[in-house]
Amino acid sequence: MAISMIGNTGAPPPRPEPRVEGKPVTVDRPPPAPDAVEASASLPERPTPEKVQQAIESVRRLVDSKSPNSLQFSVDEETGKTVVKITDAVTGETIRQIPAEELLRIARSLDKLQGMLLKQEA
Repeated sequence: MAISMIGNTGAPPPRPEPRVEGKPVTVDRPPPAPDAVEASASLPERPTPEKVQQAIESVRRLVDSKSPNSLQFSVDEETGKTVVKITDAVTGETIRQIPAEELLRIARSLDKLQGMLLKQEA
C-alpha cells in the first residue's frame, strides 16, 4: 500500500532558510544565466583578414615611428604559429622573437613525432 500526501506535486519540499545562531542569513545568489540568443548576439564578429592586416600595419607604423627598431609579423609554415620579430632597423639583427626559434623547433619536432605515432597505429 502506497502512502502519499494529498496534493503532492512531486516537487521537492522547500529548503529551509539558512540560519546562524537562530537568525536568518541572506544568501547571495548568482544572477540567472543569459539566454543563448542574447549571448550569441553580444559576441563580437571575427575580424576579416583585411582588418587584421590593417591592424598589423598600424602597429608597425607606430613602432617604427617611436623606436629605431623594426617589427615584423609572419606565420611559421610548418606549425602555423604566428611569429613576431623585433629587429634592429640599422643592423638587421633580431633583438627578440616571439615565440623563440627554439620553441618553434620543438613544436616542429613534436608535430613530426605525432605524425609518426599516428602512422604506426594505423
